Amino acid sequence: MGGHHAGFDQPRIADRGTIGWAMVVGLLIVVLPLLLILVIVWALTKLFDHAADRATE
Repeated sequence: MGGHHAGFDQPRIADRGTIGWAMVVGLLIVVLPLLLILVIVWALTKLFDHAADRATE
């Protein structure tokens, strides 16, 4: 996953900056809810696993 966004630091992307920002905002709008759902599901599974482990002991 790392290293793909290394080119964003370079100033020559500025001439198509609006397209870049639109893509970034669109990606954030799509990805952030998915990340939130993933984090919530992961936390719930961890909690349920912990509760199940304590229940079986």
